[in-house]
Amino acid sequence: MSSQTAPNPNRFQGIREVATFLKNAFTSGTICAVVPSSMTTVKQVCREIPTDRPQCIVEYGPGTGVFTRYLAETLHPESSILAIELHEPFHQELCDWRASTNPRVNVVLENTSCTDVNELLDKHGLGKADFTLSGIPFSVFTEELRSEIVNKTHESLRPGGSFFVYQYSFFMTSRLENVFGRVDKDRSILNLPPTMIMRARKAH
Repeated sequence: MSSQTAPNPNRFQGIREVATFLKNAFTSGTICAVVPSSMTTVKQVCREIPTDRPQCIVEYGPGTGVFTRYLAETLHPESSILAIELHEPFHQELCDWRASTNPRVNVVLENTSCTDVNELLDKHGLGKADFTLSGIPFSVFTEELRSEIVNKTHESLRPGGSFFVYQYSFFMTSRLENVFGRVDKDRSILNLPPTMIMRARKAH
């Protein structure tokens, strides 16, 4: 038996993700993150999503798919994920992943703007979302676009649904409060850079 340790495929996947993310971050004006979110941050953002019953999850700006893959592995198998990625290379990366792994949950990938969320949910017969996750760079958008996204997200959620926004500041807190009311704030310090998490909840 060889004394060498077998390569860890997850390690190579992580290195590949960072390389892909960096390449696209430097060639796109709409990607503000330096590297993909850490798994600690992913689990912290998603910790309130139930896994014992079907969920409809919407993801804005999934990038290389760190959140998408984690949710596909942990959600109830009758769940659905609608991942909306405007940046075509990231969208293609997700398409390649879905084709090669055949995830156990329903994963729908769309290469368009998240302002189309309501139309996309209708198109795929998904109804209202239970949770929407967003890592898109709100700080570089116009005020009009920020308001449109927040309002359409509120409309797309079922009563009691939640909008989880993770950014590098609490910049969006007041804007979320204007539409949702209550917003809980959290931090993930084991991320590069540390990530601020806002959980906005739609009233029942």
